[in-house]
Amino acid sequence: MGLEISGYSFGSSRGILDELYAKILLLENENETIVIITTDLIGFDFDYVDRIREGIRNAIGVSKDHILLSASHTHSGPATYFLRKWGDIDEDYMNCLEKKLIGATVWASQDLTQAEIGFGRGSVDNISNNRVERWKYQEDRSIDPEVGVIKIVNEKGIMRAVLMNFSCHPTSLHSYGNLISADYPGFARRTIEKVKGEVCVAFTQGAGGDITPDPFDYLYHGTPENLKFFKRNGTILGCETLKVAEKIETTSEVELWVKTRNVQLPLSKLPDKEFLEKTRQEGMDSLKQAASLKNEFLPPTSGRVAIMRNLQRYKTVKNAEALIEWAELALKEIESGEPKKYISMEIQAIGINDLVLVCIPAEVFHEIGLTIKKKSKFQYTHIVSIANGMVGYIPTENAYEIEYPYETKMRRVYGVYPFSTDVEKVTIESALHLINST
Repeated sequence: MGLEISGYSFGSSRGILDELYAKILLLENENETIVIITTDLIGFDFDYVDRIREGIRNAIGVSKDHILLSASHTHSGPATYFLRKWGDIDEDYMNCLEKKLIGATVWASQDLTQAEIGFGRGSVDNISNNRVERWKYQEDRSIDPEVGVIKIVNEKGIMRAVLMNFSCHPTSLHSYGNLISADYPGFARRTIEKVKGEVCVAFTQGAGGDITPDPFDYLYHGTPENLKFFKRNGTILGCETLKVAEKIETTSEVELWVKTRNVQLPLSKLPDKEFLEKTRQEGMDSLKQAASLKNEFLPPTSGRVAIMRNLQRYKTVKNAEALIEWAELALKEIESGEPKKYISMEIQAIGINDLVLVCIPAEVFHEIGLTIKKKSKFQYTHIVSIANGMVGYIPTENAYEIEYPYETKMRRVYGVYPFSTDVEKVTIESALHLINST
């Protein structure tokens, strides 16, 4: 309660719709130990990921690069990584979370049991939309409907854990009453738990950077209808996951491996000085206009039009401040005469028999994920985005060509420099080299 919600300039949380969870999956054979942590949060900064990895290494001795810290990317949770002016991070919360994540991993390491593992895939094509294509063509031309499933059973064959992977933003609610929620992945988890009882159900976000929940017409409105669709989408995903899991054959013979690669992502040039000064002035003008706006907060039952005006002054101020800050930082970069050409990110690959997790610290567009899956030599390939940090959106070259105004410009919120159009190619080639060279 009271923590600022992240994903947009939502302001402070006003209650709890459903609980947020972290789930720990610790896999071990005679040679390797791997820790997979999933969280109902928006994401993490690189420094924080290193703190968690360091703490776990010190506590149980596992190598830092054998630890995956992932986030579902819910937009109804507290601010846990940097988004310019879109939610202040509460350090007390982060410190408490650090202790809980490390402590839960230690607990898991002390509660190991013999188990078997298996993999499967399903398909759900009616709960997600391609918002880039909806904006440009008023229709979906491509999504990734695959539901990736990992099942773990104990020696008696009883299901102990299910890990589902799906590509879609958790924005079915998107600030519904500013209530804390895990969004549709949380409802999918509870759907499975109602059937199977005490089973660890976890979720990893796929390549859903450009994918949002169905129906597109209700996106970002936070009305009672959004609550209905949040439950519907979660139920459909949970049922498909459970259907697939029930058919999966498992094995006690488990090969584990981990590889990482540091990738240099190419940056584009900054806009010219005239454009940046104009942008800064636009932000200042918005700040002046904000004084005349209302700052009321209406409940979800107030209707779509009214809710869109919630905290109008607050949102205008925060977005204007973000624009001004970005423009001023960009101007300083130009004045320095030393433009940046690259930023770094780590791609992590986790191999489990004939499955590989490709873990990327970004909001990856789904076509990138589909290409990696198609060219992967593994039978099962799960793209795990929002993994081990965050660099922002990694769009396709096509998104730049059709001039979609959101993901391709979001470096203004995530950083300073925009990515080059080559970022898609670099990401795909780096990921495939990592996984196919094993």
